[in-house]
Amino acid sequence: MKKDYFFFSGIFCLLIWLVDTYFKVSRYGTDLDFIWSCSVVTLILGLGLFYRKIGLILLSLGIIISSQVFWILDYIWYILFGKALTTTAMYLFSSVVPFDEFLVGLRHLILLPIAIYGWYLLGQKSEKAKLYGIAYTAGFAAFIRLFTPPSSNFNCLFEPCVNFLEWGWPSLAYFFFFTTFVIFVIILVINFFNWLTDYIKKNALVRYYLKEYSFVMFFFSIFVIILFMVQGVSVYFSIPHYTCRPLSDDFKCHALYEKEDSVDLKFVSKMDGMCKLQLKDGYFDYGYKTIKVEKDESYWWKLPLPKYESKLRMECLP
Repeated sequence: MKKDYFFFSGIFCLLIWLVDTYFKVSRYGTDLDFIWSCSVVTLILGLGLFYRKIGLILLSLGIIISSQVFWILDYIWYILFGKALTTTAMYLFSSVVPFDEFLVGLRHLILLPIAIYGWYLLGQKSEKAKLYGIAYTAGFAAFIRLFTPPSSNFNCLFEPCVNFLEWGWPSLAYFFFFTTFVIFVIILVINFFNWLTDYIKKNALVRYYLKEYSFVMFFFSIFVIILFMVQGVSVYFSIPHYTCRPLSDDFKCHALYEKEDSVDLKFVSKMDGMCKLQLKDGYFDYGYKTIKVEKDESYWWKLPLPKYESKLRMECLP
């Protein structure tokens, strides 16, 4: 096999997918975190590049643009302005995310230019990619809806992941609307790149400039992305972090907590589907929300926590 861009970029994506899957399976067990679209598209893109399959590359472009744009915008906005835009990337800067998982999470930024450059180098169209997109989205959505708990909200199929979207429809109506919308966007993206392939082939001037400068544009985009990654690493290390371990069998609240010298969490009792936690003065982080705790104040928590239940199974200490 020729050792070229397709070989090395394909191997790169497949290695990222393997490392990401290993982290999620070894650390979170049967929570199925590896079925998020950002993980699956890394595998699809890796296979498409390695085997030079334009259909898989176009499918990857459709998935990335339809599902990762909010994440990329949120990350860049947070790096530039210190505030969340959509909150979809904020988990990466949680105090309990290990650095190796943080680095793997940065793949969101680099997959798009890798896929676009692969599409350009192949210079082919694929009508089958649209069928792949329909089959992938409908099949994957059905699997998630039927076999995963709503609390996991994999791929935002039970409720919106974007913080500024308020949804008043029943869950099933939202599911069908969102699935249809994603299919529409994927087909739209594939049609656009198919049209662009024809346009480039018919326009000699465009072909000339792309031939001369496409490599430069690709590496410039990678350079800019690396700058954002480096800044992200700087922000990551500016946040206090804690190591995590599985909660004991008796601790059934599935709660993450941040613990400093002034913070103490004690499991008090469990009764009727509730558990009582007592904290001294400090902060308590139970997922994606942090509350200020007054001295010796106690809290009762429902069992299980309805949202983020699959995530909140670790006890985190300095």
